[in-house]
Amino acid sequence: MECVDDILARQLVGEALAADEQQSLDKYIQEHNNEFAKMESLMNDLEGAERIFSVDTAAAWQKVEARLEVEKKPTLLRRLYPVLAVAASLLLLFGIGTMVYNQFFTTDVTFANATQTIKTITLPDGSTVKLSPNAELAYTESDGTRNVELKGKAFFDVKHQDEPFAVETGELKVEVLGTSFTINSEKAANQEVTVATGRVRVTSGNDDVVLTKGERVSYEAGKLSDVKKSDAKVTNVSLVFENTPITTVIAQLESEMDVKIDLGEGLDNNKIATRLSLSNPSNVVKELSLLCNCKYDSISPLHFKMYR
Repeated sequence: MECVDDILARQLVGEALAADEQQSLDKYIQEHNNEFAKMESLMNDLEGAERIFSVDTAAAWQKVEARLEVEKKPTLLRRLYPVLAVAASLLLLFGIGTMVYNQFFTTDVTFANATQTIKTITLPDGSTVKLSPNAELAYTESDGTRNVELKGKAFFDVKHQDEPFAVETGELKVEVLGTSFTINSEKAANQEVTVATGRVRVTSGNDDVVLTKGERVSYEAGKLSDVKKSDAKVTNVSLVFENTPITTVIAQLESEMDVKIDLGEGLDNNKIATRLSLSNPSNVVKELSLLCNCKYDSISPLHFKMYR
C-alpha cells in the first residue's frame, strides 16, 4: 500500500497503469470499495471544469483540513492527502468545497423497514430505533449535531451525549439529549409523540411543549394539543441528597431528567442537603440556586445555567 497514493492519483486523472499497478489497484478497490467510489464521484463532479494546477495545493488543503475534527478523519484519507490536495484546491476555486466536506466528513445513513414486523436498528451514535413496518428514516451527524428525518412510526432509545439529538417528521420537531420516546407520523394530519423515559421538547411552528416521562402530545388541525398522560403508569420520582457535592448532584439530575445544567465558576464547592422532585426542571434548578445563594438562567427548556 506504500505506492497506492501515486497509483490512485494516476488512475483518477485517466493515466494508463502497468499490469502490476493495475493488480494493486484492483486489490485496493476490493478492500476499500466505498472510499474509492467516493473519490471517483468527486473527480466526476469536476468534469468540464478548467483544471488549474498552478495554485498552492498544500495551502488549499489546509483550508479544508482546518474545518475537520482530527479524531474523526478516516485513516485512509490521511494517506491520501496528496491526492485530495489537488481536488481540494480545485473545489475551493470552483466554490464547491462544502459539497466535498459533507460527502467525506459527515455521517449520513438511511434505513427502511419493508417487512411486516418491527425492525430494530442501531444508529451510528449508538442509539437504537424500533422501526415499524413501512417506516423509514435518514440519520445525519455533522458539526456536533445528530439529526433524523422520519417517515412513519418509530420508538427511539437515544444514547446520552453532549451533542443534541433531533427528529423531524412532518410538521413536528422533537429535541432530546438522551431519552426514549415514540413518534407516530403514519397519518400526516394526526401525529403523536409519547415519552417513555426522560424529557423531550416538541415544536411545530410557533407552538412549543416539553414532555416528561409518561406524557404525550398530538398534532392535529395544524396545532399541538394539550399535553396528556399516556397509558403507562408513572410515579413522581424524587431524589434525596445529604451533604452531597453539587457536582455529583448535577450529574445525577442531568442523567435522570435529560437536561443540561452549566455550573458557573466558584459554585463547585457547594454541598447539597435536600429532597428534589424531578417533575419540573425549572423548579429543581431554582431550588439549587436558592441553596447555593446564586442566580440561574433558562437557556432552553432543557438547558440551564447557574452562576454567581
